[in-house]
Amino acid sequence: MSSRTWKFVTRYYSWQGILAIISKRMDSILTIKKLDGLDKSVEYYKKKWRHEVSNVLSNLETVWRALEDGVHPEQIKSLGFVHSEPKGILAIDESGKGKKGRMKALRLYIYPDLKEQKLYVIRLGDKDKNRQGRDVQFAKECVQSIEQNKIKLSNDIRDNDETQ
Repeated sequence: MSSRTWKFVTRYYSWQGILAIISKRMDSILTIKKLDGLDKSVEYYKKKWRHEVSNVLSNLETVWRALEDGVHPEQIKSLGFVHSEPKGILAIDESGKGKKGRMKALRLYIYPDLKEQKLYVIRLGDKDKNRQGRDVQFAKECVQSIEQNKIKLSNDIRDNDETQ
C-alpha cells in the first residue's frame, strides 16, 4: 500500500481491522496470530504517536509479504527496519515515511513460526531503556509458551474483521 493509503487506513480503522487488511490475501500461507494484551499496547502508542504506529504497521505488512514470498527470517533483517532478538524474535521499528523531525522509537515484536505457518504479533513497545528490556523478556516468555503450546491468543485475525 502507498503511504497515503496507510495514513487513511490507520486513521479510520481499528487495530484488528488493519491486521485483517494485511492478512486478506486469498493465497496467503501465513496466518497472523496476535497475543492477548497487544491491543492495549497498540492503542496506548496510537494515541500519542500515530505516525510511528502507522509506519510500524506498514513495515509489518512488508515483513509479512516477504515471509509469504518465502524469504527466510534471517534475510528479512536486510530490510533495515527489522532487528533480531533472542529466540528467533524479530523487532520491527518505525523507520519510514511520516512526520518530519524526530520520531519516537517504537518496536513491534513478532515471532515467525514457519513450521506452523503462523506469524505471532506479540507486543508493541518503545525503546526506552527500562521498557525495552521488559518487552524483550516478555516476548521471550511468549515464544517459550508458544513452543510449549501454552500461549493465550486472541481470535484468528482473519476471523476478526471488526472495523470502526
